[in-house]
Amino acid sequence: MARINKHFTKVEEAKVLYLISRTRFRVGGEMDTKASVKAYGATTLEPRHVEIDDNLIKFNFISKKGVSTTKIVDDPILASLLRSRIGRLKLFKTTEGKVLQYLRTLPKAKTFKVSDFRPFYGTRIAREMMTTFPVPKTQKEYKKYVKAIAIEVSKDLGNTPSVALNSYIDPRIWDIWKEGLPPIVKRAKRKTSRKKKVRS
Repeated sequence: MARINKHFTKVEEAKVLYLISRTRFRVGGEMDTKASVKAYGATTLEPRHVEIDDNLIKFNFISKKGVSTTKIVDDPILASLLRSRIGRLKLFKTTEGKVLQYLRTLPKAKTFKVSDFRPFYGTRIAREMMTTFPVPKTQKEYKKYVKAIAIEVSKDLGNTPSVALNSYIDPRIWDIWKEGLPPIVKRAKRKTSRKKKVRS
């Protein structure tokens, strides 16, 4: 993020990545998906998708799979940038491909994809939330806490708790909780003997 912040004032793609880091939006693309409703992402957002009140920015648009996305962000840097672009057709003059090309020029990001931002932040949010919960002592508590965290992550990413848990939270973060749990004891199923019918 340090290099992105450094390039923020001069590089359009750095501005998009800054937006993604603050909102966790998908990058967006110009390809026609043949969907009934057009979906938007960071690179395709239009001025009509934002409302700015001082440093508060309210985003409201249709994202992937027709999901209505609303998010409020408090960020003076982002508010100032977007306020200066209200008269444009699009908020950013770049594409998904150019954002990826720029990302690949950054140190330690040669194999990094723009889509990796969402699981990165999803995992970070989950890890931070874990510190607010007591260490679970039972499997029931463990499942309860994991579900609660997945719900909050899904709210931030704009998907479902199940999707957040399976695709956007690194499962290795739960290991520290799993280590202290009692083993799961599976009950053996009773075998019912069936008598074979004797043909007459």
